[in-house]
Amino acid sequence: MVNMNTNEQISTSKSHTGFLTKALFSPDNTKLITLDTGHSGNYQAGASKDANVNVSGDGVSETLDIFAPTALSCNAKYIVVGTVEGGIHVIDIHTLGGVADWQWETEILATGCSPINGHISAGSGHNVQIWDMSDTSNIKPVTKLPPHSTAVYQTVFSPGGEYLITGAFDGTMKVWDATSDEYSPVVTLTSHTNYIKDIEFSPSGDSMASAADLCLRVWDVRNGFRLRAAYYGPVNCTTFKDENTVLAGEATGNLKYLQFSA
Repeated sequence: MVNMNTNEQISTSKSHTGFLTKALFSPDNTKLITLDTGHSGNYQAGASKDANVNVSGDGVSETLDIFAPTALSCNAKYIVVGTVEGGIHVIDIHTLGGVADWQWETEILATGCSPINGHISAGSGHNVQIWDMSDTSNIKPVTKLPPHSTAVYQTVFSPGGEYLITGAFDGTMKVWDATSDEYSPVVTLTSHTNYIKDIEFSPSGDSMASAADLCLRVWDVRNGFRLRAAYYGPVNCTTFKDENTVLAGEATGNLKYLQFSA
């Protein structure tokens, strides 16, 4: 972990056995949650069984008891994990106790958590399903979105819960209105040409960054998701430092700070 103001390293998380495909801070910034693939380049059939989700900080350091996790997200209440066998597991982010789990289709490649209404999303194959978890004793399916033409790799809610973004293998990103149970389409973004590796919003939700096909793009959310800026490089992941600065994690091992105009 790095201090964003001084660029100094603060600490390092526990040793991992493979590539980290997701690293999230809890909304209150007290916990770091990571998804470790269990392999580091020499992927072989069955390697996913060694994948794991680790939670550290706030006096805890724990590996969740979930077999073969493949997708990870969180909000202020829950950690949501999808697995290679199609399972969805919901964990209390404070106690790390199990809240609910159920089986959906095949391998879950993406999960998402709304910050406002108890909705969670999951992507498997070309499909995205939404559930309502506002009553954990009665989890209900809300809707199944019209399918992408290729596999879905990202499902991300905006910070205010107004939008759900789904990103697919062909580089397509679809924006959905998440303010009602209908999830009507808003716009489809087609600038990327290969699979969407990461989607992140700025703290205010005014900007969105997407990483794919040797490119990072920044979008103006409040003006119809108009393209604001682009950076060309082998970007695997991204996050916002502030409203006008994004961090780009590259396949070369470099972490770049990129500023764009307001």
